[in-house]
Amino acid sequence: MKNASNKENNKEIQTDNTPRKPLYQCDEFSTSMIRRVTQDFYSRKEYPSANSLWQTCRNNEYFPKISESLFRKWLVTKCSFKYRLINKKPVYLERTDIVAQRENYLRKIRQYRAENRKIYFSDETWASPDNTRKYCWEMLLTNRERQEMDQFWSGMILKDMNNWTGGFLVKSGNGRVIINHIGSEDGFLTDGDDIFISKKDVKDYHGNMDHVRYLTWFEKILSLVPPKSVLVLDQAPYHRKRVEGTLMPNMAWLKQKIVDWVVQHDIRLPEGVESFHKLTKSSLIELAKSKPVKPKFIVEKLAEESNKDIKILWLPPAHCEFNPIELIWAIVKGYIAKHNPGNNLNGIYELSKKAVSNITPEMWRNCVHHSIKYEDKMWERDRLMDNFLDSPATNLMTPIIIPIREDDSSDSEYHTESDDLESEDGDLEFFDS
Repeated sequence: MKNASNKENNKEIQTDNTPRKPLYQCDEFSTSMIRRVTQDFYSRKEYPSANSLWQTCRNNEYFPKISESLFRKWLVTKCSFKYRLINKKPVYLERTDIVAQRENYLRKIRQYRAENRKIYFSDETWASPDNTRKYCWEMLLTNRERQEMDQFWSGMILKDMNNWTGGFLVKSGNGRVIINHIGSEDGFLTDGDDIFISKKDVKDYHGNMDHVRYLTWFEKILSLVPPKSVLVLDQAPYHRKRVEGTLMPNMAWLKQKIVDWVVQHDIRLPEGVESFHKLTKSSLIELAKSKPVKPKFIVEKLAEESNKDIKILWLPPAHCEFNPIELIWAIVKGYIAKHNPGNNLNGIYELSKKAVSNITPEMWRNCVHHSIKYEDKMWERDRLMDNFLDSPATNLMTPIIIPIREDDSSDSEYHTESDDLESEDGDLEFFDS
């Protein structure tokens, strides 16, 4: 026998026998690992260069085996890091607004715990027929043994070209099982689940959920949780649907709608302009910025209308470690993979419900306590970062800030201004436009 791996994610795609490079997605797990590794360098008082970060991350078996150039791109476009020159050594730093959101979250959740509020953590995950074990024991069979066993296995057992046999044939077909739930130290909230089959074939499971279904589920949750609860949510688009009237104009609006907004907010006409209709949409949007509207989200409005003093606490972007339900999902998906012998979508649906029902309050308590330890660690590390950046050694030179684009979700590449900078590991690679 031998220990072998089934092909799952990051498969090599071949067309007409032409080999192609693996396709990798920078998911929340990858960005969170990069952040953790970066902060580990600072805690050891070491400079986190791009090469050293890449080398450390790639040593983790679960991190995608990407090239260093793609890793550098992820640092800037996916992790929202800034690049600047400190004491002649290249260092990647988090965007200040992300750090501020993290501090705000940590400060508020500490305050809510001090007030003895019940804190619930929610999130969505998914399962599909190809969620199977990564490793299994395989047998080396002779052709005769294989023929004898085929009548019992009905062709459902995998075999490679050398007759190593083991693992189950994965069912093909589009669709996923979406699992939406909420829980606390006491376990999953009773009747708080929303598990359903989605036929949408999208790379990101968030595309299987829409704000209508989510808000319907959220209203049910508000009726189930006790007064003075805190609901911790991530910043998925369908979580942050805005209340009508708190939206700022954007290019997707019709021009007349933008004009109406500007007039309603008593914005003056620019000098020499006869009418707002004479201005372009871009100019109208710039005018609107003079009277910004504080965003308010539908979930916050629903929480207020419940009259139960329920607070909404937003997770900072790419900080899944603060959400203990992520650890719960790892247990759930591990159970599904372990007990999936090649189910179809309906089989995965039933298996998902069973996996969720197997989660105990003790598991939840352990996961919550783990997240609290990580919160404390991050609270101290942010202050360590301040001390590091304020030290005389790092302020010998005037910092050079290389700005990044606001839209960090784009897959297009770009070029920075300082393509002559070098690291201790060699020339830095920048991205062409």
